Amino acid sequence: MVGLETIVTLIITVKSAVDSISTEVKESNADLSRRTEQQAVVYCSNE
Repeated sequence: MVGLETIVTLIITVKSAVDSISTEVKESNADLSRRTEQQAVVYCSNE
C-alpha cells in the first residue's frame, strides 16, 4: 500500500510541473502576441 507521504510527494511534484507548464505557456503566448503585433506593424507600413 502506498503511504500518505508518497502521495503528498507525488501531488507536490505534479503541482510543480503544472505550474512550470503554465508559466511557459503564458510566456509563449506573450511572445507570440508580441511577434504578431510586430508583423502587423510591418505589414501595415508596407501598404
